[in-house]
Amino acid sequence: TSITVQWGPVECIHQNGEITGYRVRYGEEGSSEEARSIQMVSGDSSGGMTTVSGLTKETVYTVQVAAVTSSGTGVYSDPLTVKTPDDVFLSLNGTVIP
Repeated sequence: TSITVQWGPVECIHQNGEITGYRVRYGEEGSSEEARSIQMVSGDSSGGMTTVSGLTKETVYTVQVAAVTSSGTGVYSDPLTVKTPDDVFLSLNGTVIP
């Protein structure tokens, strides 16, 4: 099972240098930050989208996104949760489309 995660542009005032990519952090709900997986995605300040695969059906996951610049990784977004019945589409504005 997989989910598609989409995020919008990063406002200039929140950028700490040129954005070179994003980190998508995900894991089963309730897992520690250290236990969550990270998926690197190339991109720029216009936002992006990626598919996270290999997830377990009927499981609740927490997903967060952070921008990456030459200065390091920025602050992660507020966590969103989604339950994977089958394949779903998750947008960081909170919309889940089965």
